[in-house]
Amino acid sequence: MTAFSGFPAEALDFLADLSLNNHKPWFDEHRAEFDNFCMGPSRAFVDAFGALIHHHRPDVVADPRTDRSIFRLHRDVRFSKDKSPFKTHLGFYFWEGPSKDSPGFYVQINPDRLFAGVGCYMFNRDQLRNYRSNAAAPASGKTLRRAVDQLAGSELRVMGAHYKRPPAGVAADHMNADLLLHNGLWLSLPESALPDSIHSADFAADVFERLVAGIPVHTWLVEHL
Repeated sequence: MTAFSGFPAEALDFLADLSLNNHKPWFDEHRAEFDNFCMGPSRAFVDAFGALIHHHRPDVVADPRTDRSIFRLHRDVRFSKDKSPFKTHLGFYFWEGPSKDSPGFYVQINPDRLFAGVGCYMFNRDQLRNYRSNAAAPASGKTLRRAVDQLAGSELRVMGAHYKRPPAGVAADHMNADLLLHNGLWLSLPESALPDSIHSADFAADVFERLVAGIPVHTWLVEHL
């Protein structure tokens, strides 16, 4: 295991150059830069970030392989009007549950921006049914309300509202009426410039410390979806 020491400037330069040269011949010519400056640090980041999560949630999956905690760089263009073959960011997911549909922690590194969040971006059919049932129930609903209300004062924003009205049978003044408009529940950091720590071992802890307030919501989702 290689200790995480941050992402080198060359990694960000590669992503910025890829955004201007998003085609396979350029990528093939610069593949060694991707492997050395992006993938090596990415694998070390997964190990470092995963270790921090495991102090709180030991069953979270932190697997430093492509298509596991490291998203593949190649885009699926089958149903997209944008046929650019490559993503121009590095994406990471750490999930807790039987599959990557399960709740988890997401980190995205763009050439000059950071995006990160925790939760479940979009519920599948079974998850939506379980979410609605438990969010509306007195005991589990109260636990969810408390977990969300505790976010006040943190920089995490509650995301995922989709529907215009709560499910049938839920009163408009239900304590979780706002949360029952969701088809996913995730907590997002404001997209921001990359911190100076991006080039140091402190980066993993810096990102995790900004997400840690969302662990009670993550825990609720794991237990109730």
